Formats: sequence, structure tokens, C-alpha cells
Amino acid sequence: MLEGKKYVVRALTRDVTRPKAQVLRDLGAEVVEGDLNDKASVEAALKGAYGAFLVTNFWDHFSKEKEVCQGEVVADVAKSQGLKHVVYSGLENVKRLTNGKLEVLHFDGKGEVEEYFWSIGVPMTSVRVAAYFENFLGPLKPVKASDGDYYTLGTWRVVVKLPRHQLSPCPAPYSPPSSLCMPSECSLCGWLWVKC
Repeated sequence: MLEGKKYVVRALTRDVTRPKAQVLRDLGAEVVEGDLNDKASVEAALKGAYGAFLVTNFWDHFSKEKEVCQGEVVADVAKSQGLKHVVYSGLENVKRLTNGKLEVLHFDGKGEVEEYFWSIGVPMTSVRVAAYFENFLGPLKPVKASDGDYYTLGTWRVVVKLPRHQLSPCPAPYSPPSSLCMPSECSLCGWLWVKC
């Protein structure tokens, strides 16, 4: 997109002096200071924009409510400024999909943001990526297993402890095959059910 010159790329960051911000500037992006918690800075960042790519980060604050608020601020500003399209790094609302049986805060918040964009009529595409490549440089960094032949991907996992019979009502993408489920618990890593 930077090479095409059809659009000016504007990147919003809380700290324009960080090395990653400088790299974007060096590539030709307009780097502006802003914060998703500050509606005025979001308005300034999106002023005159055709569209936006939005990533909210639950892991900055571990608060679903804060993530939803940030997403709603961007959605409201996008609507008021008439953005033509928003691409959002979202996830499914697990709580809604399982009728409240499961709650995965970092999924549910993004799912609520998706639903909010759609409810107010902002054209939005949600890109649902379970993990970004950068995760393999940090929390999922491959570590050689004790047998020396395999690698494990860090220790990042979500454990869902439910009796097996409570897993079956989940919508199809969330129901693990019974051969992968132990009687008392299963682990959900990204979108994959794995044997515990």
C-alpha cells in the first residue's frame, strides 16, 4: 500500500518516537500520535481518511470492557466522518455463540466490537486471525522439546475445564472431536482443540 502511492498511509501510535514508528515513517507512512482511549485523538487521526485498519489489544490492559470501549470510539468516529470501509482485527464472540456457557474475554470483546460496527452501519470487514506471526517471537516462541526432536510453542494456552457432555452444545467450529478430549478438560489454543 505504501509503494502504490494511491493512498497516503497514516499510522496511529501512542508514542511516535518508538523505533517501530520510525520504521513506518521511513517507509513513507504519516505517523501521528494518538490513543484509542481519547476520542479527540481518534477524530484527528481519521480526519479525511478513506478507511482504517483497526487493532485493539486486550493484552495491554486485560479488560474486555476497555477494549469494547476503544472499538466503539473508532466505530462512532468512522461513522461520523463517513469512512468508506474499516478492516478490523476481530474474533468471535464466544459467549454469545455458546449462549453464555463459555466466556473468553479476549475473543468476546472483539466480537462485541464487530457487532457494534455492524449495528451502526459502518462498512466493516473483520479479519479473524487466531494469532499473529509476532507471537512466535514472544509468548509462543518455539522451544526445543525434551526429546530433542520437536518444538513446543511457549506455554501460552487457555484451559477450559468442563465435563465432556457440556462441550457438545458448542457451535461446530468450537466442538472438539471426542478423540481429542479428555474426560475432565480440554485446552483451546487459538482455534485448535488439543489433547491435554
